[in-house]
Amino acid sequence: MKVNIDYDKEEDILYFYPNEKNVDYSIDYDDTILDVSGNKIVGIEIMNASDKFGVDEEEIEKVKQSLNSINEAYMKVKYGLNSIFVKIGFISSTPESTKEGMLIQVPIKKEMMIEV
Repeated sequence: MKVNIDYDKEEDILYFYPNEKNVDYSIDYDDTILDVSGNKIVGIEIMNASDKFGVDEEEIEKVKQSLNSINEAYMKVKYGLNSIFVKIGFISSTPESTKEGMLIQVPIKKEMMIEV
């Protein structure tokens, strides 16, 4: 599904979300926060986002430019028995045409849930 995206370049936080933004609780896992409404993932925040997509310092700067100029983004969520799989991706045109994606697998345990 196509989603909205916000990127805070100063804090290096990337946020994917559909139009719906009501959040009941969040699941915090490895610098990634999954926002949940009812029993559905309605958003994902990625801390230190450029580190997740870049390898070295030069590449990380290019990634930050790309994250700051995203044209289109998508998020697909698949629910497993004891985990959630979130596939995210984006298309950017700066500094050059870029298409990036990432699969995040989050094991679910009750103690990972935090009230919002």
